[in-house]
Amino acid sequence: MTNAEPAIFYGAAIQGEKSLGGRAIVHETLIRAMRNRGFRVLLDHTGGRDRESISTRMEDSLGELPPYGTQERRRIVRDRLIDMIEGDICGAVFEVSTPSLGTGVEITHACLRPRLGFPAIPILLLYEEGFWEHDLSTMIAGIERPEDPTVHLVRYRDLPHAEEELLCFLASLYKKK
Repeated sequence: MTNAEPAIFYGAAIQGEKSLGGRAIVHETLIRAMRNRGFRVLLDHTGGRDRESISTRMEDSLGELPPYGTQERRRIVRDRLIDMIEGDICGAVFEVSTPSLGTGVEITHACLRPRLGFPAIPILLLYEEGFWEHDLSTMIAGIERPEDPTVHLVRYRDLPHAEEELLCFLASLYKKK
């Protein structure tokens, strides 16, 4: 893939999952759909099924990192992810079925791009209906507002429905070019 492809940020929970890699098939499917439509997905570590594959995928995208578990690694990963979100991307997709503080920070940075001096981007939040026993976080559900057409929250039934909604979102990105 070349850098001429439009870049898109994909984020989702890892640490908050009931089992590490438990949602990997969801993430792999959505990432594959974006790549198949000609987008360069900046980070695909959420598709890893265990700590080693997650770490390897993260380093493939972010470059060499300090040892796992160190504060230096955490800081570098955080800074590089925020740089990606504030970089030259045409949109962002977040799978928000599993609560995640980190994903919340990423979503916040994507939403605040205009306040930080960056162009607004379309943002898609995908939530699997009924996945989490306490439903979707109020802080996430409250992001979507009629007066702000950049954020789209979609509650999906199953993985094919999520992929269908994602493809509609991606098609809208091509129309904005």
